[in-house]
Amino acid sequence: MSRYCCIALWIIGTLFCRMLKAEEVVLYTVHFPPYTIDSKEVPSPTPLENDDGLYGLDVDLIRAAYKTQGISVQYKIMPWSRVMRDIEAGLILGGISCHPIPERESFAIFSDPVSLSSLALVTRRDFLSEGSHSLQELKNYKTLVVNGWAPMNILDANGVGYSLVNEDRQGLTLLLRRNHDVFMTGKESIAYDANLLGVSDQLSLYDIKDLEYSYYTVCFSQFYKKARMWRDKLNVGLESIKKSGVSKAIYASYGIPYPEEGLVK
Repeated sequence: MSRYCCIALWIIGTLFCRMLKAEEVVLYTVHFPPYTIDSKEVPSPTPLENDDGLYGLDVDLIRAAYKTQGISVQYKIMPWSRVMRDIEAGLILGGISCHPIPERESFAIFSDPVSLSSLALVTRRDFLSEGSHSLQELKNYKTLVVNGWAPMNILDANGVGYSLVNEDRQGLTLLLRRNHDVFMTGKESIAYDANLLGVSDQLSLYDIKDLEYSYYTVCFSQFYKKARMWRDKLNVGLESIKKSGVSKAIYASYGIPYPEEGLVK
């Protein structure tokens, strides 16, 4: 066989292998247990199959959903305020564990629900009276929110002032050790972190009146090429892993009750 034939066959073989290679999407997130867990912060109890070093409820659900469509996922860590800014500018495809709030509708398209979530008011033990509380009550207190997260947008829309922190753990530290009263954040994530840090018995969590954000999605940029296609493929995959029982198994692996009635939009 001539040298040129060998080269031609090598080129054809290389192109064929590339065609067979799974498509890949890149999505952004933050260390946000139990939805995204950075193994550098909390080592995984089992070996990780992917080299991005991330695991967690949403990480695994989205990875499994895309896998049914022949698509692999690479996750990257980036501050959430920058994730939102880059989605709005069309610089990245999307971010996970994202509340589909009205303030994001001008630049984001949302996937179907990925996981359960709820927002809560976190205080030092028994700081507020029992029961749920309104956002307007926060005008009487020194309130903390994580920069770029949904509570910041919600408080802006309700005319409530606040101070910013960079992550849940910083919020807990300021709440317990500094002159702040209330931390508005995700109930499930803050409970996970508080348990990990051994401070659960020092905190109280309160529901918020007339506020229902019961699930996380993937927020895709309206201005990123083929974003709707990637969103639609994810939605098909989410339905597939729900029917196959994979979703339920992933929930169980994190000790989180599976929403038997589904995630209500």
